[in-house]
Amino acid sequence: MSRVALLALAAVLLLSGCGSSNARMIPADKAQALKDQADQIAQKTTDSDCGGAERAVNDTRALVTELPATVSIRLKANLVQWVNHLALQVPKDCTPKPSATPSPTDTPAPTETPTPSASPDKTATPTPTPSATDTPAPDSTPTVQPPSTGGVTPGNATPNGNG
Repeated sequence: MSRVALLALAAVLLLSGCGSSNARMIPADKAQALKDQADQIAQKTTDSDCGGAERAVNDTRALVTELPATVSIRLKANLVQWVNHLALQVPKDCTPKPSATPSPTDTPAPTETPTPSASPDKTATPTPTPSATDTPAPDSTPTVQPPSTGGVTPGNATPNGNG
């Protein structure tokens, strides 16, 4: 059954109690609320607002559940069956809008970053190279040789040399 046929059926069911003084029928304010919900379901399905259409079906289900106890049980059962059918049909009839595919954008070519060079304001100061230090030549001080006394301290020697 197409969506249009379902909604026409709903309008017939809803309008059947509209303006009636019969307590077993749907009160006029409730019938109008159900009709408005049916219109919302149709519009959201047409607009490809699938989530909105499913929420409208759930809201419609709540309205049917809240009908007064005086409404005919058979009429309520038909409305529940209609809402259940809508809940199955909306996902089939509603085609989600395709999400916008971003158009490709040109990737800019990488720019070359110059390598920093030595600043022309700064002049490198050369580090002085140490010069060879002249090593002084050894002093020409004569080395004094002790006298050869044979291990005897001078002044202790005996005249015959026997110690």
